[in-house]
Amino acid sequence: MKKTILFTSFILLAVTLSAQVKFQFKQKKGNSGSYISTVEEDVYVNNIQSHHAEIINRVSTTMTNVAPDGEAFIYSNYMTTENSILQQSGRSLSWGEESSSVYSRKKNGELTISDDIFLPTVRNVPVFPDKEVKVGDTWTARGKEVHDLRKAFNMDKGLIFPFEATYTYKEDKDIDGKKLNVILVE
Repeated sequence: MKKTILFTSFILLAVTLSAQVKFQFKQKKGNSGSYISTVEEDVYVNNIQSHHAEIINRVSTTMTNVAPDGEAFIYSNYMTTENSILQQSGRSLSWGEESSSVYSRKKNGELTISDDIFLPTVRNVPVFPDKEVKVGDTWTARGKEVHDLRKAFNMDKGLIFPFEATYTYKEDKDIDGKKLNVILVE
């Protein structure tokens, strides 16, 4: 009986060890993508609803070059539109803007971008560890949000909010024949 238990334990250990993976971005010159997100939000000022907003973000990104070490140089174009309904008057307001950014991303996800460039807003998420991990492992990495409030609040610079993100490699899932690694970030 003990031999069977030891044998089973050995098999489980081998499976666990073989499930380790080193996460990194596989970046290739010319890779591109487009993304659309919609945000529905109710905005409150001093606990009083100011307005309801629908914000639509459209992003197109192209890797213009990739260095031998795998660092990608990226051009991104952003189009944002917002439609708001003021709570007190019922008036509808709409606006839109377009901008672009140039930055680089290392294979582990760290971005190199000036704080004077406001998009992407969230930076260094995700950042992967420089080692193999297995399901259940956690790691932390520093990130930041950069917000352009210059027009709205007559400020000289944007606001920068640094944070530390905690990542957990939760599980692997097969969806439509593709293996996906599920990572939780808080």
